Amino acid sequence: MKNILLTLILISTIAKAQTNFKPGYIIVKNQTDTLFGQIDDQNWDINPREILFSSKISPERKYEINELEAFGVDNKDHYRVRKVDLDITPFEINELKQTPELDIEKGKILALRILLKANMSLLFLKEKNFKEHFFFENETECKELINHKYLKVRDGKSQIYENNMYRTQLALVFSDCSKYKQNISLEYQAKPMIEQFIKYNDCMGCSSVCYVKTEIEKNTFMLGLIAGTSLAIQKEHYRDYFEEINQTKNYLSVAPTIGGTFSILSKRNNKNNILTFELMYQLSSDKLLPSRFKSHLGSLHLSTIYKKKMQVENSLKPYYGFGGKIAPYLTSIKSSDNRLIDLKTNTLNLFGIGEMGIEIKKISLATRLNIGIFSNQIYKLSYSNVAEAQNTLSRSRIGGQIILGYGF
Repeated sequence: MKNILLTLILISTIAKAQTNFKPGYIIVKNQTDTLFGQIDDQNWDINPREILFSSKISPERKYEINELEAFGVDNKDHYRVRKVDLDITPFEINELKQTPELDIEKGKILALRILLKANMSLLFLKEKNFKEHFFFENETECKELINHKYLKVRDGKSQIYENNMYRTQLALVFSDCSKYKQNISLEYQAKPMIEQFIKYNDCMGCSSVCYVKTEIEKNTFMLGLIAGTSLAIQKEHYRDYFEEINQTKNYLSVAPTIGGTFSILSKRNNKNNILTFELMYQLSSDKLLPSRFKSHLGSLHLSTIYKKKMQVENSLKPYYGFGGKIAPYLTSIKSSDNRLIDLKTNTLNLFGIGEMGIEIKKISLATRLNIGIFSNQIYKLSYSNVAEAQNTLSRSRIGGQIILGYGF
């Protein structure tokens, strides 16, 4: 178990240092030439503040975005570095202001992702606090399209209002298109915003040959099957008054496991971020019960695990993950002499999960560490109203699993 824990810590540390160089380019500030080479593609969900780049004429180097005019990953993401005024007004529900006034940070240097490259371009920013921003850019200016929420007291209750400034802004920016009418239901989301900008550019005589549209990624889903084995140290204490037996035994429990999975793969990050839900059944055993008892010891495992694939060039992709699970035991024990039995089982078992593994195509192999949070007692057995025989089974708080999976 110690080796599994150390390996999990090591794999998590290595993951943070992973690079994923892909063909790309940069344009250095105050220069017009494009420098082509290899850029460390980190599949940025949050717009980057720095990048790693190398080329045939320059060594690998880290660039702050204020050193650049633009950069991109070939056939994927493209960024322009711009100095803009940024709306930093609180947007979380519990932080909303009770005034429609905006908080603006002047002259902020940012790397903005291009959603639509045209005469009138649409750019995008997501901050560390997950606030999303859209910008328009033409030949003369780059400016944020603002969507602002605030609280207003009405009839003694605070209500959330939206001023939807971006709709009015677009009506002004697109005013030179005679066909454009303000869309009062336009949503502040990438897909409808892109469509709106395409309509404007088409109206101004810019057909599809003169703009480049970024495809909007979608979350995908995957079902799977898993099978494997669980390992844990079990402690069993059996006492029989009439047979004068009183013994305790520690042993390694090896339990077969089978189940199914449902996974959500992230729309960004090349589907390297995965949220997996598992339902597994595990069959275990006890060693000390005499032959007059017939037992069936199983448990149902409902797990939620967040997995992160490391960014490597080859098809064999390492990954690590963490999560938790609930595992109620389904225990059935009968006496061959038909005596009544008192059986007390632990119906709620909560575990923390750490996992590392490798994946190739749709097949995965993982090692998992389970750490018990609540009571580790599985059951306590005795004859009803008679202190004749008693058996207690408990499991160590730390256990392991080896899991083989297949997705389809």
